[in-house]
Amino acid sequence: MGHSEFPDSPLTATSQSYVPRTSTRIRGTNGKPEADAFPQDDASNGQERRAGTSVLGMGSALPPNVVSNAEVAERTGLTEDWIVQRTGIQERRHSAPGVRPSLLGAESAVKAMEQAGVKPEELGFILCTTLTPDTPVPATACWIQAEIGANRVPAIDLNAACSGFLYGWKIADALMRSDASMGPILLVAVEQMSRIVDPTDPHTCAIFGDGAASVVIGRAEAGFGLLGCTLGADGAGASLIQVPAGGGHLPASHETVDAGLHYLQMQGREIFKLAVNEMTGECEALLNELGIDADEIKLVVPHQANARILDSVARHLGVADRIHVNIAKVGNTVSASIPLALEECATQGKLKRGDLVLLTAFGAGLTWGAAVVRW
Repeated sequence: MGHSEFPDSPLTATSQSYVPRTSTRIRGTNGKPEADAFPQDDASNGQERRAGTSVLGMGSALPPNVVSNAEVAERTGLTEDWIVQRTGIQERRHSAPGVRPSLLGAESAVKAMEQAGVKPEELGFILCTTLTPDTPVPATACWIQAEIGANRVPAIDLNAACSGFLYGWKIADALMRSDASMGPILLVAVEQMSRIVDPTDPHTCAIFGDGAASVVIGRAEAGFGLLGCTLGADGAGASLIQVPAGGGHLPASHETVDAGLHYLQMQGREIFKLAVNEMTGECEALLNELGIDADEIKLVVPHQANARILDSVARHLGVADRIHVNIAKVGNTVSASIPLALEECATQGKLKRGDLVLLTAFGAGLTWGAAVVRW
């Protein structure tokens, strides 16, 4: 059974007619784009704004099972050289059967809290970003909460696909700014893409991997932490990357399973162009709004989508000598890719106090974003 047998479903519609919309940005009262920056005070209303946020601790967890390009090539008919040339990926990790996403997430969370010196009961909130939850209900954040012993701490999930980490940090920042008593926020990004990728599909099988990374978000010193963040979405392009079935519109049935509608489907060529355009455009716009020149950026840590996408973004921004890429060893881990890369940078000594770091992502939704952090 193919997609054509679900003619009334927008979830299974083709994407040939998608036209990217002009990015909608918040406008200030003067009609100019309003910088999405976070000053320490706001003189316009006479009220002092609360301090921004920074990363207090990081942790990661990768499944031990390494899946080589040779294994992928055998299943899909691709060659190992083609996979490397087209994606930059040499291997990826897959979780063993029975391992829940929340277990990977909890493992990374414990490491992040230990590094931050924060106890579970001191947390103010738990945010989990994932598109492969343990269960539709309850949220994976609740399973993680129970696993780490953070009793009664509020916990919710967020699904912004590959942009999830940026969305999560922006929400965490807003929560802390709105509540002076809010404790540190645990932001967990966990993905088990091996559960939703067709192992014989050459368009997706070679790209995605499993992994988790967590950060503890706390209040920053003046001038440090998250200086600005811009986010965007365009649901008109939702069918370009989707898992069509399994939700309320197309609940699981023999027909949807036989048609492969529970696997991730992606229009790779269209996504490539959109990812380069949106990531580049959002970074340029944010830097301009913050009054920061690209030469001042010490490190760029993008979502690890595809090596060719990252190369194009780096060349457009003029930061090819400062971009961190780790996709070769872990593949595309969706929302976990930025925090995984950030922790790797910290471990390798690439992050120093005071450095300006540029983050950017693009993913299903369609969603995208960029952020500037003073480390």
